Amino acid sequence: MSDKLDMLLSQALAPTQRPRESCNQTLMGKANTETAKKNVKMLWTGRKAAAAVVALVLAGSLSVTGFAAWKYLRPAQVAESIGDHKLADAFGDRQASVVGENRQVCGDYVITLLGMVSGTELSDMTHAWENAEGKDRCYAIVAMERADGSPMPETSAREYSDLSFFASAYAKGYDPVKVNAATLDGNYADIVEDGILYRLVECNDVSALSEGTIYVGVIGKDFYDPGAYCYDGETGSLSRNEEYPGVNALFEVMPAKGTDDERTAKEILERLAQKGIDLAETRDAGDKSIAEEKVNAEEMQNGLKMNGMGGEIAEYALGFVGNPYAWGETSLTDGADSSGFVQSVYANFQIDLPRSTDKQRKEGTKVESLSEAKPGDLIFYDGPAHVAIYLGEGKVVHAMPQDGICVSDADFDEIAGIRRIVE
Repeated sequence: MSDKLDMLLSQALAPTQRPRESCNQTLMGKANTETAKKNVKMLWTGRKAAAAVVALVLAGSLSVTGFAAWKYLRPAQVAESIGDHKLADAFGDRQASVVGENRQVCGDYVITLLGMVSGTELSDMTHAWENAEGKDRCYAIVAMERADGSPMPETSAREYSDLSFFASAYAKGYDPVKVNAATLDGNYADIVEDGILYRLVECNDVSALSEGTIYVGVIGKDFYDPGAYCYDGETGSLSRNEEYPGVNALFEVMPAKGTDDERTAKEILERLAQKGIDLAETRDAGDKSIAEEKVNAEEMQNGLKMNGMGGEIAEYALGFVGNPYAWGETSLTDGADSSGFVQSVYANFQIDLPRSTDKQRKEGTKVESLSEAKPGDLIFYDGPAHVAIYLGEGKVVHAMPQDGICVSDADFDEIAGIRRIVE
């Protein structure tokens, strides 16, 4: 069962700040419009220099027309603009190839893949998640512009928060629902220059997982949408869904293989397993695993009846296990995201909680540790921001992008805070 929060990743933060609720409620949520607005929106915190080993670069001039080559910033210039000089050097090192055009028109937008690089310690930036530091990473830069020529809003403008884009690298042979920037410790930074939005997105190095092909995609939402692409389980290939009603740009890249892909792939797969993501598991509506999960939830409900109102809240929440996840929604039956799920569960008990994870984290009283938590307490996670309801005995119930409303170990990811709403 997949257990990594409300989809991953993007918060509108200054480099010295720690990630808070944002884009996804993060990656998969919505850019944090409550933080101070900067001309660069980014998720990294601090800096850390390290020796670079470049595995791949896709130059901006690769398949771009002469006009486009003049029109866009080079990948190295984008990296320099966000203050990452080491990454700028990496983007200027070697070239690789893209299959087909690296410029696609999707509805009201034109999306252009400008560059991609992967390797070990390519960046000056310290990652928001310690487990991502020093690991093999891949970085892609895409340019996003309006097809009618009107400028994209500056990142300091209110309209910027209304934009919704999820950019990610994908590995051929792996279901993108489970292996994308949200599950691969991803983050991103945005800049706007001459009316064009440039996004630098990074995640664990998917080129180590693939046997010769990786993809870079941009979806017009704040999270991965399974309807955007068509995944062939037999061949492992990914293609655009031509009937998709929004942005679903997808580029195929032939990466240069690194020197230790076997080690890197093992680390990535182990990391996914730690998050509870089973790459062999399916989650169809009639899947046996969902039925089993519901049975387990019913068994857990019986043990919560003697735990006061908190137990009643946890028991009630368990009744919706197996129902779908839906970003930005609050329906316990038709779909909710993590904070929407929590808000609706508590509303049933006439307790009014804020809509966002960030604001919910300020409610109630602080609980110092998981050992002191009680059923009904709210468990919070960062990177991306996420909230779950504690069930007791080390378990939580929450809404997950890949699994819908499900039960997980409370420590499936690092706990960032615990709040008690009811005594």
